[in-house]
Amino acid sequence: VAHAKACQDLFKSYGLRVDVAGGESLGKLIRNAEVQKIPVIMVVGASEAENKTLAVRTRHQGDLGSMQPEAVIEAMNQAVVEKSKY
Repeated sequence: VAHAKACQDLFKSYGLRVDVAGGESLGKLIRNAEVQKIPVIMVVGASEAENKTLAVRTRHQGDLGSMQPEAVIEAMNQAVVEKSKY
């Protein structure tokens, strides 16, 4: 949870909207996010917290695997500049 909150603060410092969800099964959280058409879903599990990474899934590209938070921010900003779908 601490790593998720740290990432939330980092993303918010770049002006990105972030919400940390929990309390339900992982599959249900991901399904609800996909139904709501949330463009980027980032999962923090035990291995991600240990490695200080995020498991990233986008609406248009699917599962992107494990990424550093700074790499996610850079890719999102690049998508905005290029006006492409991330």
